[in-house]
Amino acid sequence: MACGYWGKILKINLENLNISVDYPDDLFYRTYMGGACLGAYYLLKEMPPGTDAFDPANIMVFSPGIATGARGPGLARHTVITKSPLSGGIGESQAEGLWGSELKRAGWDAIVISGRAQTPIYISISDSTVSFKSAEELWGKSVADVHGNIVSDSGDPGTRVAVIGQAGENMVRYASIITDLAFAHNRLGVGAVMGSKNLKAISVRGTMDVCVSDPVSLESLNDFFSKHFTENSVSQATHEFGMGGLATGLCRDGLVASRNYRSSFMPGVEKALNSENILSHNAGDINCFNCPQACQKKTTAPGLSDTPYAAPELELLCMFGSNCGIQEYSKLLEINELCYSYGLDRNSTGSVIAFVMDAWDRGLIDRDHLSGIELGDKIPAFGNGDAALALIHAIALRRGMGTILAEGTQRAAAVLGNKFLDLAVQSKGVELPAHDPRTKAMLGLGYAISPIGPSTEVVEHDTDFDETAPVWMIHQNHTMGVLRPMRADILDEYKIGLAYRLQQVFSFMDSLCLCIFAFVPVRFLQYHHISTLLQAVCGWDISLFELMQLGRRRITMFRVFNLREGLSARDDWLPEKVFQPIPDGPRKGQKMDKSTLRRAIKDYYTLAGWDRDTGVPTRVSLAELDISWCNEYL
Repeated sequence: MACGYWGKILKINLENLNISVDYPDDLFYRTYMGGACLGAYYLLKEMPPGTDAFDPANIMVFSPGIATGARGPGLARHTVITKSPLSGGIGESQAEGLWGSELKRAGWDAIVISGRAQTPIYISISDSTVSFKSAEELWGKSVADVHGNIVSDSGDPGTRVAVIGQAGENMVRYASIITDLAFAHNRLGVGAVMGSKNLKAISVRGTMDVCVSDPVSLESLNDFFSKHFTENSVSQATHEFGMGGLATGLCRDGLVASRNYRSSFMPGVEKALNSENILSHNAGDINCFNCPQACQKKTTAPGLSDTPYAAPELELLCMFGSNCGIQEYSKLLEINELCYSYGLDRNSTGSVIAFVMDAWDRGLIDRDHLSGIELGDKIPAFGNGDAALALIHAIALRRGMGTILAEGTQRAAAVLGNKFLDLAVQSKGVELPAHDPRTKAMLGLGYAISPIGPSTEVVEHDTDFDETAPVWMIHQNHTMGVLRPMRADILDEYKIGLAYRLQQVFSFMDSLCLCIFAFVPVRFLQYHHISTLLQAVCGWDISLFELMQLGRRRITMFRVFNLREGLSARDDWLPEKVFQPIPDGPRKGQKMDKSTLRRAIKDYYTLAGWDRDTGVPTRVSLAELDISWCNEYL
């Protein structure tokens, strides 16, 4: 067996608390390589078609990559995959931190969970020992309280905990899973699925070293990264300010959603989202496993509880600061704490609240709609941070209109009436991220065709290759065919091909669980470093071609799952607001064009080896990727 993985996958049926182990062979690991691709394999093979996301038969897979847990740079991620209660298709959500590495160090390559426990429980894993413990006294408690109780009960401060808050318990369709109080599986409602299974948390403690094929080469790469990563300007910025520090430039340049996507520019928002303000509230570094970059920061502010949670990241600052118009940084800190405490996806939560604010501004809702929500004299208008906080409480606890809003904007609009439909800024039922596709056309195509719905990490952002981008960003992507600058808001045939290639890059990174904040396309480590890293850990001579095939395999398996579950080419689309021109700011006049997007989607299908009209993978494309077994699901 090669190094890097154990050849053991833990399987747990919560219905009868049964434990079993799969022992895949080396070919399985070389084909799927852990992470997202491994998770898709189990969902397709072991979950009955048409299973509801909240049905006990839905499967959750917690999966690091093949090299996770080895002491190499950028190996701190793991993924959770399940059927999403938000999209009805495949739901994948990655997180950085320490939890995935700890699982590997406990001797497991993944956990596959099915069934529903009879009463609330949590799973405790200590190396090969797996036990079930009552969580009845933990049910209804905050993420921080549960984390503290579980670590205290374990008697080992090195215990790592993945936990849901009350939003997950109440099956808010965009509830998240929080690991170690700082890292979040934010998207697609994976926390709601965990709640539907009466599973409050999973704690892990591992004491074993992950096998490494070439420790000398791995240490050399580690040393190289540690000494030089700040030479990359993006890595330097996140190292100094945390991920939230990137919000300043994005808002200034008119690149992120404003006022529920009415615009991409929010006048005055820089007063709150400036780098100095962000830096002044940072209170120290939070490091992922074996990484000196410290993109996460601790936070502090007067009036906050003695919060152990991480500082606000880019998505929260943009979705609440610009998209909801909230310009008081102190309110953004409170919102951040509440999203962590309840276990809420800050992206979807910010979008849902902007949806309410937009509806209020247009006179579509009034106080009668909001009965049951403790608003007092506050109104949910753009910029009202107190109203946003009240709505977060209502959503997480499903109180009053919060019950409807907990379903996400697509379902909420369907309940509230036709006038609300265009206010729901979503694709496949998943709320768009802050990055406005009108300003980044390749990203917009990625949003539309992504099997997991719109994601900031589906493809590299166009502005990293436009006329204003640093020349090194283009040079280090010559390997991917990026040979010249290009306009960010144009979607021509060249950009469609580039989107197809770069999507494969992000896809193989998700299967390997490599951190995008350490690697290409625009971070420090280059494409050849990935092959060097995997050879040092696993002993495999892996070419870039094999990695790109892995990326295609993941995307295609995700596509097959969605088709099996009833999604189709008609779901590959964007909300109406992005086809309206931006009315003001630096990007005034930019918009997505429907006919251009429609053609681009068909061209993408052709490049992917899918039917040009239906988006169904052809038999030969499945065979070429060595997943012909997927034919039975089409």
